[in-house]
Amino acid sequence: LIKNVKFESIDCVAVSPGINLDNKIKSELNNNNISIINDLYLFANQLNRKNLKLIGVTGTNGKTTTCLLLKFFLQNHGYKVEAVGNIGRPVLDILPIKDLEILIIELSSFQLEIVNELKFDVGITLNISEDHLDRYNSFQDYADAKKNLHTQSTKKIINYDDLTLQNWHDKDTISLTYEFKEGVSDYYINTNQKKNLIRDKKDFKYNVSATKLEGEHNIFNLMATIAAVRLINPNFDFDNISLKKFQAIPHRLEWVRNIKGINFYNDSKATNVASTIAAIRSFPNKKIHLIVGGDSKNQSLEPLENFLKKNVCSLALIGKDAKLFQEKFCHIDHLKMKIFKSMNCAVKFALSIAKQDHIVM
Repeated sequence: LIKNVKFESIDCVAVSPGINLDNKIKSELNNNNISIINDLYLFANQLNRKNLKLIGVTGTNGKTTTCLLLKFFLQNHGYKVEAVGNIGRPVLDILPIKDLEILIIELSSFQLEIVNELKFDVGITLNISEDHLDRYNSFQDYADAKKNLHTQSTKKIINYDDLTLQNWHDKDTISLTYEFKEGVSDYYINTNQKKNLIRDKKDFKYNVSATKLEGEHNIFNLMATIAAVRLINPNFDFDNISLKKFQAIPHRLEWVRNIKGINFYNDSKATNVASTIAAIRSFPNKKIHLIVGGDSKNQSLEPLENFLKKNVCSLALIGKDAKLFQEKFCHIDHLKMKIFKSMNCAVKFALSIAKQDHIVM
């Protein structure tokens, strides 16, 4: 890529998030005083803030759901709000910004790893687990890229249950925990008489039992959303907004249909081990037939094992690393496993062995 390049004719290199500039290329560019920029850099230089508030959302999993929840609550309260970034609509497409009060930006590690001058009013980091290790030299490098949002935010929200994120806590940080932790929890989840309540350490509480979103990880996404909204507006009235109106998001534990008593879920956005585990944990009392495979991106599959042993009946394996999954889990006796060349064949296999009240995912 860098052979025969006339560096003296280059002012800067603009990088798409999907392109990995390896260390050799970066060294060559640095040695020739050539800046590396991306869409966030260009956006920061063209953005006229005025009264616009910026909310940034990152994490290995849950970013899109949290961004859309933020937009749902704020829009229903009357704010002029939009969500852009890794969610699908590029940040540059929103320019020039007119009559917008709040902008929510979903941020990937690929975007955050390149220096930009954006300043966020609120920065949310939901979690950090192994992902994209085919791109980064180490997990720490991946986490460091994510941390750039934290350092560029005035107020920060973190998942304090995440061991990596605990070290990020400072006086401007709101801590979220699943269970109440004395001296730690700014917000936590309280399950009371089959009700899921999100509470703060004072008097605030909000019943989120009406949500159509499956899984406790989505209750956590709701908690992060509520914490961020209350930083924007401490007097925000949640009671006049019906959670039932928030629609499930395509490809994220999306219920597809019921066939002969078997429920089918499309969770194809679960592209790493942690999100796959979160999906399995969403149905703790159900028998699950899992269609899985694709590209493991150099992640360790080890954490999956205990969850496969509990309530997963079969693995229909597809994609590039199907054989890797088979070799890793072939010792689990009760698991029916088979490799397929197409999704169509995998679904037919799962349907053929699933029974009433089982789940195919």
